[in-house]
Amino acid sequence: MIFILSFLSVQLQAQQSFTKAMQTYYLNYLPEKVYVHSDKSIYAAGETVWLAVYLTDGYSHRPGTPSDVVRLELRDGTGKAVIEQKLYVPDGYATSELGLPASLPAGDYQLIAYTNYQRNSGEETLFGKTLRLLPGLWAAANTREELATRTVINRPEQKPPPTKLRFFPEGGDCIEDMPCRMAFVAENEPGVPVKVNAEVIDSNGTVVSKIQSNESGMGSFVFIPKAGQQYQANLLGDGAFFELPAALEKGFRLSVQKRRDAVRLSLQTNLPQGLAGTYVGVHLRGNVFLDHSVVTNNKKAFIDLPLTGLTPGVYVCTLFDPNGQPVAERLFFHAPKEGQNVLSIRPDKQNYGVRDSVRLKLNIPVPNIEVDSLAASQVSLSVLPLPSTAGPQGDDIITWLLLNSDLDRSIPYSPELLFATDSVARDQKVDEFLLTRGWRRFRWEMASSNPDGFQPKFPNEQGLYLRGRMGKFNYPNTPRQGSVLFSHLNSGYFEEIETDEKGHFTFGPFLQYDTLDVLLKGYYYRNKARKTRKGKRLKSSHYTHLELFDYVGPKLPFSPAINEKEKITVPEEDYQGLSQDYLSIARNYDSLSILLDVVDVTAKRISPAEQERYERSIMYGGRPDSRIIIDSLPGGNIPLTIFDMLRGVSGVRIIGGLGNEQILIRGAGVPAFFFDGMPMDIESIRLVDIHNIEFVDVIRGARSGIMGGNGGGNGAVLVYSRTGSSQTQGPLNSPRAKKVRLYGFHKARQFAVFDPTTPENNGRPDLRTTLHWNGAIKIGKDGTALETFNTSDQKACLWSSAKGCG
Repeated sequence: MIFILSFLSVQLQAQQSFTKAMQTYYLNYLPEKVYVHSDKSIYAAGETVWLAVYLTDGYSHRPGTPSDVVRLELRDGTGKAVIEQKLYVPDGYATSELGLPASLPAGDYQLIAYTNYQRNSGEETLFGKTLRLLPGLWAAANTREELATRTVINRPEQKPPPTKLRFFPEGGDCIEDMPCRMAFVAENEPGVPVKVNAEVIDSNGTVVSKIQSNESGMGSFVFIPKAGQQYQANLLGDGAFFELPAALEKGFRLSVQKRRDAVRLSLQTNLPQGLAGTYVGVHLRGNVFLDHSVVTNNKKAFIDLPLTGLTPGVYVCTLFDPNGQPVAERLFFHAPKEGQNVLSIRPDKQNYGVRDSVRLKLNIPVPNIEVDSLAASQVSLSVLPLPSTAGPQGDDIITWLLLNSDLDRSIPYSPELLFATDSVARDQKVDEFLLTRGWRRFRWEMASSNPDGFQPKFPNEQGLYLRGRMGKFNYPNTPRQGSVLFSHLNSGYFEEIETDEKGHFTFGPFLQYDTLDVLLKGYYYRNKARKTRKGKRLKSSHYTHLELFDYVGPKLPFSPAINEKEKITVPEEDYQGLSQDYLSIARNYDSLSILLDVVDVTAKRISPAEQERYERSIMYGGRPDSRIIIDSLPGGNIPLTIFDMLRGVSGVRIIGGLGNEQILIRGAGVPAFFFDGMPMDIESIRLVDIHNIEFVDVIRGARSGIMGGNGGGNGAVLVYSRTGSSQTQGPLNSPRAKKVRLYGFHKARQFAVFDPTTPENNGRPDLRTTLHWNGAIKIGKDGTALETFNTSDQKACLWSSAKGCG
């Protein structure tokens, strides 16, 4: 007897452990996704990559995530980042551009984009796409024919790499004496799909099935594994044998079949108690669609999920045994309806001439604007000449968000699959891909093992941070606890924080687009005495060592398809010719010398002594309110004490007799005292020999708080000795202090719009490789937007480096 269930709605009432675990986990976890739209995927060295970056949560695909920072990296074939950017994305959207250096070698590069928090999902979840880079401008002596010759490499004939077969039982396992659908992938050593024919044989050599892979190297077959038999696949024409996974003696089977009006889940077991006590959970990106307990003791059951109640995306179906342990899992994909969420583009006319005005009307069906859309009110648009459409093909935003972002291995050519007119062939091919892939956004075990909430290894970022560790100067690897001051040398901004017990400190988040030079200064606490003054631990006067932590990016596998020595394809040759002409025009017209008015420039040479005094006082930018240099005093009159030296300084008042002098700074109070950068009390300063002093600085007001000490921003007197000069102190980074360059967020440039009506463009050729780019088009409330640009000098034919485009 077969038990059949048909569900007409989602979120069914049943055992709620699965739903509760999912909801608890996702409330704490909050997964994120990033997608990057580039104007094209092929470039020449010296060109610019124009980008639109979308950041969304992992459930609804809408803006609003814990992170405000997206990191962009362009990596070469060795995995080295040749360009890095940090983008501030508080609203889930940003534009950017990558200026490709003219010296960058040709080849395939990987553009990756991610948030630091997103790395908790696994580094394989991060967005990546391949950009192909062709050589930039070549030397005038080289012709295009010479370039073509140079890009061909003669390789000796090699034996084809061996083919490997990998097998994936549907649901996870095959069970003895039960039908089992087995998917397989045929690939060679570099991971390239191979089309193969093979026979499946049992231990007796009997052929039980014949299999054949498609052009993607995949396929599937159904057989019934028998007890005591081991099965192998014999690769015809090769003689290689590959063992199939062994079948379990007892267990559960889960299979999925997409029918005309429903998705059918088939459950089966060979256990005596049947399916009683098991339950099935189905969810889409964490949204639970089915949580159902099976009460029948039959050994077979079907569950139908009507297609009308399904939202597009990758569904995860998990079968749990009576003990709540997952025993089988299956993915299936529900494609969007034809025409759903399609952005239509209507030109104002059918044909255009050269340098003609183009008006495009963009339209999104208003009822569907917020369905599986990242930012319904903002889109990005790229208009390309035909040669620029060459290069690697990647995901569009729909196929990335709905399909590949939820898989451990991306499905190639997925846009063509999703929008194929033959839905039956599409569903079959996507299903074969899913049988050989695992869902990477979530594992049931992750939810059940984190009942108290998700503990991220990689924290989210809401701005820029400086992270590091403080140790003892002579023993930098020994962490010390204390306090670290952060100061911006020009504005006078400062901040002091406590380190943890391991000496770790973090400053931020900072929101800035400029590059700033800042200074860090550290003090650590005394280990032995741990004396306190007014409830505060005393800071050590010993030197410290400050170490900043470099950000370590993810390690992602990448196999470049071409390198600079390999021959490019015919479409890429067309782009090569177009890009060379475009770059030549840009060099001749945009790099002209600009004649400036004659300006007399005068400068004062800074002496080595002045430079050293600046470097020693760089903590406050080398600009005190007053400075007294002993050797510069008139007539060589050296005062008897430091207090006598300060009597004539503006805003400084000396009270008390000899040996009992006190210093007050007008408008503040009792200042803090420092000797060679270390805080000292006034009694210790009183004992300093005046002949051992090189110069004294005075800082008035709150700016003195940069130095720390006991002044509390009431001013500071800083004494510098002759012996504390360059022999004992480095020029920029000294004991207790470290100069740091803080790089701000990348500020995007605007795409240069070519205006043929301006006088300077009348005689200039126009051969743009990207006709138009707008990464931030605002869609109105009615779902429409208007975009205008001008065509170039190119005509509607393939650009050819040999014959041109006439």
